[in-house]
Amino acid sequence: MENFQFRPEWDIVSIISEELNLSSDAVRNTVDMLEAEQTIPFIARYRKEKTANMEVAQLREVFRLLEELKIVIQKAEYVAKQVHAKGKLTPNLLRDLQRATTVCEIEQVFAPFKPASKKTLAERAKQSGLEPLALQFMKGTKLNFQKYIDPNVQGKETLENLKSGIKHIVAESISKDQETLCELRKMPIMGDTVFEVTPAKNPIKGSADTPRSKAKAISHEATSENYESYFNKKTYHMRDIQSFHVSSLIIQYLWSIQSCGVKCKEEINMGLCLMNKFKGHMTGKGGVFNGIAHKTPLIVVFRPVLAINRAETQKVMNVKVIFPEWVVRNFMKYLHRRWIPPAVSSEDYKFWEMILQDCYTRFLAPRLIREIRSDLTKKAEKASLDVFGENLKHLLMTPPVLGCTIMGIDPGFSHGCKIAIISETSEILQTGIVYLNLRKVCENKLIGYLKTHRCSTIAIGNGTACRETEVFVSDIVKKPEIAHLNCRYW
Repeated sequence: MENFQFRPEWDIVSIISEELNLSSDAVRNTVDMLEAEQTIPFIARYRKEKTANMEVAQLREVFRLLEELKIVIQKAEYVAKQVHAKGKLTPNLLRDLQRATTVCEIEQVFAPFKPASKKTLAERAKQSGLEPLALQFMKGTKLNFQKYIDPNVQGKETLENLKSGIKHIVAESISKDQETLCELRKMPIMGDTVFEVTPAKNPIKGSADTPRSKAKAISHEATSENYESYFNKKTYHMRDIQSFHVSSLIIQYLWSIQSCGVKCKEEINMGLCLMNKFKGHMTGKGGVFNGIAHKTPLIVVFRPVLAINRAETQKVMNVKVIFPEWVVRNFMKYLHRRWIPPAVSSEDYKFWEMILQDCYTRFLAPRLIREIRSDLTKKAEKASLDVFGENLKHLLMTPPVLGCTIMGIDPGFSHGCKIAIISETSEILQTGIVYLNLRKVCENKLIGYLKTHRCSTIAIGNGTACRETEVFVSDIVKKPEIAHLNCRYW
């Protein structure tokens, strides 16, 4: 393709409205305002008629998805230009990029064209001139490997080296195949995916003697004791346990306490709390995570995800992602059907089996695990921010002054000072408007409000006429008529 213009085949507004189940018109208006650099607080307060009364949380979600989709468009356009520069951009490839709605889909399309590192085993084998042989082998051509041995060429010295090079090239090629990657991503959906969590053999403990090079990466408090909720080596004998089965471990823990005659309510309660904490998040066999696929309907417990990530970073835990054996077997059968040519000799068939197993072990499984953990961490971070935001909202909405009647004044010149008085239980007792230029009337009205409702606290808003209002109120609270109220203002 000599000339091309990149335009995605999807519409940002349609994607967002479908994802969040919102009106297309409301989303379009919101996107337009966000693109015009209007802030979320401004839109939430003053543009409700355009957003169909969207909540602030919904506006944030629209903004988040908008930013993500803009990144997807930029990434897809960049990849299209990269492939076009190499002269390999076909109409089908361009259409795949234009239809991609996630960065993951773009990377999947770009994988066969992504330049590999010169240090990979496959690249070294290609430098030895083994790529043509590998391509012929993949097509099912019967090859006599013995005649390609060349003692003077690195990588071709022996039959073992030559076949090893071909294996690396074929395995890497398979790992970049789009159809294979699509099938690979179905694995977590097919069965229970378990996180195997075991304590590190030599956990790093922070201390005053920790080298400076490690001090920044490892907290002084990063010890295995911080993660007792996730494993307890002494009690559970984790070295003998293949995977982290929380329910069975806690039952064993409670049984050991009671059988030893230890009457410790705190320890028993801690075990019961852990049981309740992880209840509903177990696999059928007791594993920590169940169904951590991209579109699983099952609930994923997020707090352990971040805790386990921290523990792994701090060298306290070893973490593995384990797929059910039957799922792996089914995927290997798919690889056999997809890649092994028909009517191959028994010797070539064994070689193909070796290649496919190497491809799965070195490329496909690690890639899927990275995607799963990255996706899970991303969701966990979002969930933690949502929880933090909700907790902060309740904290900010907590009444700062309890047990007293409060007068609130919104200062103003042209439209006057708006007044509202609320009771100890937040009931509205009085509202009104006073004008600072009518000083005597204003004074009598305020004093009357204060005396009637026995109000002792005055809150003055910050804005136009706030200084003048503050001076006026400071004179009012000194009046002998309300001295018994001990009024204060801020």
